[in-house]
Amino acid sequence: MTYVRLFLAFLVSVFFGYFTLGSSLFFKVVLSFLLLGFYQLASDFVIKKWVLNDVLNSVFKKRAILAPISFLLVLPFELRFSLPVLLLASCLYFVFIILVLFYPFGEKDNKEAYANRFFIFLFFFSGIASLIYQVSWQRILFQMIGVNTESVVIIVSIFMLGLGLGGILGGWISKKYPEKLPEAFFLCELLIGIFGFFSSYIFKGFNPIFWSVSFTGGMSLLFLLLLIPTIFMGATLPILVTYLNYYKKNTGVSFGTLYFFNTAGAALASFLCVDLLFVFMGISSATKVAALFNLGVGLCTFLYIRLTETSHEKVGLEKTKGSTEGSCLIYYVLAFLVGFISLSQEILWVRAIGFSVAGMPQVFGHVLGFFLIGIALSSAFAKKLCEEDSFPMRKISFMLLASAVVYAFSLVLVSFVLSLTANGGLLVSYGLIMFVAFLQGGVLIALCHDLIAKKGGHVGSQLSKLYLANILGCTLGPLVTGYIVLDTISLEDAFFLFALGSIFLSLIMYKPEKEKIAASLFSLVLIGGSYYFFSDGLLFKLFKKSAPMVATRFDKVIQNRHGIITTHIDENGFHITSGGGGFDGRWSEGLFYDFPLDRPYIFALLHPKPRKVLLIGMSVGAWGRIIQDYKPLESLDIIDINPGYFKLSSFYPGHDKLIQDPSVNIHFNDARRWLKLNPNKKFDVIIMNTPHHYRSMVSNLLSKEFLELSKSRLSPDGVVFFNATNSPDGLFTGAQIFKRITRYANLFMGTDSEVVLDKKERLRVLKEDFHYRRSGVSQIEFEKKLEKVASKDFSDIGPILRKRKDLSLITDDNMLTEYKRPHSRYSWLYWIKEFPRE
Repeated sequence: MTYVRLFLAFLVSVFFGYFTLGSSLFFKVVLSFLLLGFYQLASDFVIKKWVLNDVLNSVFKKRAILAPISFLLVLPFELRFSLPVLLLASCLYFVFIILVLFYPFGEKDNKEAYANRFFIFLFFFSGIASLIYQVSWQRILFQMIGVNTESVVIIVSIFMLGLGLGGILGGWISKKYPEKLPEAFFLCELLIGIFGFFSSYIFKGFNPIFWSVSFTGGMSLLFLLLLIPTIFMGATLPILVTYLNYYKKNTGVSFGTLYFFNTAGAALASFLCVDLLFVFMGISSATKVAALFNLGVGLCTFLYIRLTETSHEKVGLEKTKGSTEGSCLIYYVLAFLVGFISLSQEILWVRAIGFSVAGMPQVFGHVLGFFLIGIALSSAFAKKLCEEDSFPMRKISFMLLASAVVYAFSLVLVSFVLSLTANGGLLVSYGLIMFVAFLQGGVLIALCHDLIAKKGGHVGSQLSKLYLANILGCTLGPLVTGYIVLDTISLEDAFFLFALGSIFLSLIMYKPEKEKIAASLFSLVLIGGSYYFFSDGLLFKLFKKSAPMVATRFDKVIQNRHGIITTHIDENGFHITSGGGGFDGRWSEGLFYDFPLDRPYIFALLHPKPRKVLLIGMSVGAWGRIIQDYKPLESLDIIDINPGYFKLSSFYPGHDKLIQDPSVNIHFNDARRWLKLNPNKKFDVIIMNTPHHYRSMVSNLLSKEFLELSKSRLSPDGVVFFNATNSPDGLFTGAQIFKRITRYANLFMGTDSEVVLDKKERLRVLKEDFHYRRSGVSQIEFEKKLEKVASKDFSDIGPILRKRKDLSLITDDNMLTEYKRPHSRYSWLYWIKEFPRE
């Protein structure tokens, strides 16, 4: 049987590799075969360990022999061999496996065994749906209220708090209505599914209500709105643990089993979102897919309730025996701390990896996915400990100690591998995230098992309190870390700080003993040594990767809660500014600098007399200073999400003039949020010098919705300038919003005005309406440069763009430039033959 399965997997791999596009045939066949082999081993292990007995497992293997053929179902679409395509094929494989498992196995399959695997896999699908909602709803709400730190913090807090309150509700239901637990689970899934299916419409309808009240009032209403689905999501865990514990009679085993499958489903959903659903669909479609999971789970639960004749009246009524002496507070404190530390470490990983790959939008989903895989595997390991050991806390505490050492050295190891290979460093970082999460993730299961064994009480009630404590830690961890820690200390110092936190947690988790104290001291020495010898220059190694650079260090580094801003000096002596690891620009004092900067002057050549200007994106302030030199200027508003750029600007000439000018107003906010908060402000010109189109959240600035919002803030004859950074879809989108669209280098101008300045008038504006810093520049050279700028072709290219059938409209929903047009640096994300070019 094993040889037949291997041969079939090899045959499928050959077909899959031959008929998919791109890469060498040998590479595709080998990778596909290894992937199918891993899936077969993993599914066999999990199913044999947690789902089926030996008799039923032999039947399953015979039925599942054809599972690899599901890979071939993607071939008719002529897709490129890539991560999204492999993920799609993998999903089809596991759908086949699950369908085989759900189909009854005959007389040998008793109702209790069937119910066990039935609810285990339903909770797996429930985990998929919950994570899709979290990622999708966060993105919808960021588009609605902005993506500054305050918005991120508030949205995460609301979501997590709803889950915690739901855990309390689930504990109360499991205690009050123990005989109705399947019905309660059915109701929760049904309500989540209904809300989820209509959620994109609900949030769209809520948007004007949010902005019609104060920001605090809007957030309060948003909390009440999100409380509806999240409270039911949080209730499902205590309900099912109580129900499953009726059969297993071991809280750690019941909790560990369900937590493993639910977290594994959530991990899969992390990759599904960013590498499949967002690639082939949009946000609203993704939420509908999640809703179908919920409704499917609800339907299956309803059928189970109708078909089963087993009475569950005693479920949850039995209290586990234990000593009621002493306080349970220490368990809640430990659950809180492990949630606080683990989620804080995840936040640091997102920043570190995001910085190393210049803000690749898939980073959050990948980090979360590998983090959850580690948690799932740790839950399985903790379950095994609970089966073998009545009190597994000692082993878990030593695992925490090991996690501290691994976490402290992880950034050093990643930076070293990145210096050799960029993609290799990315894989190593994901592996370390998974390993550290594995070492930490079993704590909650062990705490629950130990609490019930020692203190007794109702399983659902005790679990709900522990779960709430953990959720509060998971809520406050990102808040404190993202809002305070990263605004106070550097990323390198934060890694060191939370490695120490893991040691502290390990020490208080289990009684001190000689071996524990010795191991803790040894860990402290290792962590302290890594910090002392390796912390210097770590950030530059993450930035440099394997690319050749003349610079050996950063010239300036500014770190705060909004991100990391760096400057370095290139081979020509120019100051290069980077934000979040991605190129922002070069410093220049204008048209007559060693690096001539001509684009900021163009705004005055396409409007008859611009007086009021809005500049979105401050960077080092070079554009702001040049616009300030425009003599007829009445007001200049500058918006940037990161106040660190204001600090960076102070190191360059002209900063004092910029901040002391009463006509210049600088705002630190999200651009979309600021525009919505100031609906009565009108501008002659709006300039957006955006980051590269493929970076995270940039489609928020290139989307149809944002361009329409910007257009609504223009005065008559107003012009929007935007940098599409070589995205032809960005130009196409602009051509759909504005009657006229023209270009200068990589800057595009959209307007509904028919006013066009001739070359003579453009030359006059450049000569008379600007102050210039032109030390050492002759009059002949001065006029020659102005002539060159004024002679550019500013004809309308809109009609040509609108005729192109290979381009698509960028919307808030499809996030086209981020997920459907990945950067060539990450070729493994390409899934179609080729992308359109300008």
